[in-house]
Amino acid sequence: MKNIFSRNILISSHSIKRQQGAVSIIFATSLVAIISIILISANTAYISIKNSRLEQANESAVIAIGLAGSGSTSNPLSMNDYRQIVTSILASFFPTSYQKIDFTITPPKKEGDPYTLDTEMKFDFIGHSWLSSHDFSSNSQVKLDSKIGVDVVQGNIEISMIMDNSGSMYADIDTLKDSAKLFINQLIDNRSSPEQVYISIVPFSYSVNIGKQNLSWISSSLSGNATTFGACTNYRYNSPPATQIIANAIVPPIATSANSKKFPGYSGGTFAACAETPLLGLTNNKSLLLAKVDEMVASGSTDGDQGIIWGWRTLTEDWLGLWPSTTTRPLPKTDVKKVALFFSDGASISNEREIFLPICEAMKNDDIEIYTIQFSSSNNSMRTCASNIPGKQHYFYANNQQQLKQAFVDISRNVGFELRLKKL
Repeated sequence: MKNIFSRNILISSHSIKRQQGAVSIIFATSLVAIISIILISANTAYISIKNSRLEQANESAVIAIGLAGSGSTSNPLSMNDYRQIVTSILASFFPTSYQKIDFTITPPKKEGDPYTLDTEMKFDFIGHSWLSSHDFSSNSQVKLDSKIGVDVVQGNIEISMIMDNSGSMYADIDTLKDSAKLFINQLIDNRSSPEQVYISIVPFSYSVNIGKQNLSWISSSLSGNATTFGACTNYRYNSPPATQIIANAIVPPIATSANSKKFPGYSGGTFAACAETPLLGLTNNKSLLLAKVDEMVASGSTDGDQGIIWGWRTLTEDWLGLWPSTTTRPLPKTDVKKVALFFSDGASISNEREIFLPICEAMKNDDIEIYTIQFSSSNNSMRTCASNIPGKQHYFYANNQQQLKQAFVDISRNVGFELRLKKL
């Protein structure tokens, strides 16, 4: 009986050990599976983050290339310039590993052509040794690829060219004309449809000549010269508080019983106090635009606040239907990009703090992008008036005729083209 009992105890002991061994094997197997699942989940999130960051870096790099002036015929970027731009962007997104990222740039063949950036990034799995040793991965590395194509296209724009025609421009008026015509040709010749680009011309000196077609906007009596040379405007208030001028700047001159919305004015003409050349409202007719620029004459003093206000009036939809050049413009700001280009050679502008700069701010708040070109004399107000959009230059200082022409060319590139990204 004793031997039988001992043998039964021994059998039971072996059975318990076998069960304990089986549990250990199950636990070990489960632990391997749990750790592997955790690592696989972590790698899935890790790869997603890396991929998203690589695509963001790629998009930022191609935009930076575009803003730096890719394809510029006057100052083209070299391949080394492209590589430096891309490398700096990658370094900002991947500070410790950007040098391991390979990239290929296909630059634009000429201005306005598309271009591409292809980046390839390799990195190790999290816990790749563990996964490989447990047959969950045959490769310790992940390879991510992001290829971005950039189409350079012209957007729909309305632009007002507000240009100083004062007497101090006498020696440089021809250069201004040539620069303005380069600007117009660049935009009109690159448009994909006639409705894509509309431009207004606003010459100013002491005031702005609104032309003989618009004499109904004047509230006061005028001499016979007005029917030949047009009329120049004053503010709607004889002793204008600046706040009233700004608040009513774009109110249309529609007649009321008291004619309060019309402008006091005086006749234009040779040696008149205001610009000899009448303004031209928005038009897409290249011949009209170039002819208007050719008409410009340098005479009189400088009053830039009158010029920029009239530039605003040519762009605001509040004046839709009032311009003889076209009855279908200006469009709402939600439908078209609006740009004002303000040029002056004056060291100072009349009513800078009271009117000029507040008008600039009001225009920018009205979603009008402002570029300013200061010629010959520097002026902080011109810099302040210009839009401040990161990555884009809006204030240009030119101290000679060549720099003046280049400023117009550079602005035509900035306003004339948009970058559209597409994943390839």
